[in-house]
Amino acid sequence: RALLAHLAGPPPAPLPPHAAGAVLELTAVAIEMNAADYSAWALRKTALDAAARAEEEEGDGAAGRGAGPKGHGVPGAALSAELAFLDEFIQSHSKNYQVWQHRRFVALRRASFPSPLPGLSELALSSAVLSSDPKNYHAWSHRQWSLLHPPPSP
Repeated sequence: RALLAHLAGPPPAPLPPHAAGAVLELTAVAIEMNAADYSAWALRKTALDAAARAEEEEGDGAAGRGAGPKGHGVPGAALSAELAFLDEFIQSHSKNYQVWQHRRFVALRRASFPSPLPGLSELALSSAVLSSDPKNYHAWSHRQWSLLHPPPSP
C-alpha cells in the first residue's frame, strides 16, 4: 500500500533552473560511463527543460543587452549545446537506442525555434552514421522518423 500511495502521490517538483547546468554536467559523466542509463537520460531531459526556463527568464531580463557568458539569455543556447554533445556522442554510441530517443526529444524542441539552431540536421546525422555502418537499425529508424517529422519551413 505504501508503494501505491507513493506512486499515486504528487509528481516531483521540477528541477530549479539554477541547477540545470550542474545536472547536465553530471549526467554527461554518467552517460559516458554507461550510455544505456535510462535515469541519466531522463534527468538530462528534465535539466534541459529547466535550462530552457532559465533562458526564457534571463532573455526577458536581458533584452537589449546581448548574450552573457556561455550564451546565457540567448534562446536555445542549452539546446544548441545539447545538439553539439549529441552530434559527437552518437558517433561513438550509434547502436544505443537511448541516445537516438534523446536526439528525437531534442529535435522536437529544436523545431519550436523560429530560426535554425546549429548542429547537424537529422537527415545529415543519420546519413553520416549510415555511411560508416549501412546496417545500423537505429540510424535507419531515426532517418524514417525525421522524414515523418520534418523541421518547419522558415
